[in-house]
Amino acid sequence: MRKKKVFYSNLLVVASTLYLFLFTFIYKPFGLLAADNKFLLEVSALTGGVVFLLTVLILLIIHKLQDRMLLANHIYWKPVCITILMLAFTSCTVYFLYPVVFPVLHPDFFDVLVELSIAAVAPLLGALYYAERVELRELHLTAELLSRKVGDAKHALNDKILNVSVESSTGNFEFLLSEIIAIEASDNYCTFYLFKGEKLNKSMQRVSLKSISEQLDGEEDIFRCHRSFMVNLNFFEKIHGNAKGYRMKLANLDFEVPVSRNIEQSVLKELKQKSE
Repeated sequence: MRKKKVFYSNLLVVASTLYLFLFTFIYKPFGLLAADNKFLLEVSALTGGVVFLLTVLILLIIHKLQDRMLLANHIYWKPVCITILMLAFTSCTVYFLYPVVFPVLHPDFFDVLVELSIAAVAPLLGALYYAERVELRELHLTAELLSRKVGDAKHALNDKILNVSVESSTGNFEFLLSEIIAIEASDNYCTFYLFKGEKLNKSMQRVSLKSISEQLDGEEDIFRCHRSFMVNLNFFEKIHGNAKGYRMKLANLDFEVPVSRNIEQSVLKELKQKSE
């Protein structure tokens, strides 16, 4: 999967470079309508070089920030973000750099932005189509694989007592492994979803999910599947993928739990360790 992502990233860099080179040479933006072919070729080459460098830079920025972005779990966020950043960076570069390199060019910033926006329509539609068709298919296939792997890793429920240190009068919160379905974080509090007496119960405690994760580190049935959720794999039913990412269905829970998009590597690695 990593090699495939690297391949598509390299393909994006090359395709963007060639596309903007041809767009500049054929469409003749930035006041190039009266330019001769030699001058037009020089400007087009510079545009291709600028886009090459900017595409690499933007991909690095998105790679660093994607886990912190609120839309990172949506398949359309990346093509939209790349398009917006490319428009902003390329427009600024053309407006400030081209008059220095080519003194006869004095492009208007608004005109440059409009012309590059026109150029971005076709790549954006193509990227959205790719996300719609290809990534959704990969999501579904990965979800099916994860469902099988998680299902194989399930154990028989037992009544082991678990204790978690919390900020309360008692100083700890006690529950059975056979009862805990999931734990959800919300600011400095966590909600424990417990199936007791044939019904779902909730208990909110003042404790961070990070602290719970550290305290339950040795419990192989309790797994952190998202920055805001931990789940008991013994209540697992299935995982499915959609445009917003992965969702996990747990028995006796009245909602589906979100699962991080990097689930494919982290979960499979953890499940492999559990089965050994």
